[in-house]
Amino acid sequence: MPVVSSESTDTVHVEIVEEDSLSLDGAVGWVESPQSGAVATFSGVVRDNSDGRRVDHLEYEAYAPMAVKVMKSICEFIVARRNVSKIFMAHRVG
Repeated sequence: MPVVSSESTDTVHVEIVEEDSLSLDGAVGWVESPQSGAVATFSGVVRDNSDGRRVDHLEYEAYAPMAVKVMKSICEFIVARRNVSKIFMAHRVG
């Protein structure tokens, strides 16, 4: 999957990917740790409707460097305040 932009530290990895599906296995593999008791995931999907109209796809654009900076900031906030050991956050554009 082509990564458009990404940043990583020991506890946070964020990335914007293009076109292809996101890799849940890759995300889980990155955050798994013997010190952690669980891995929680969230996968957003496209609904088939909005306000009573049919939806079959979404187009999402982002200024990747800014999006990665904001995503990383959110992750660092969670790690610092919620006793979370690692976070992997990815978003697909296209």
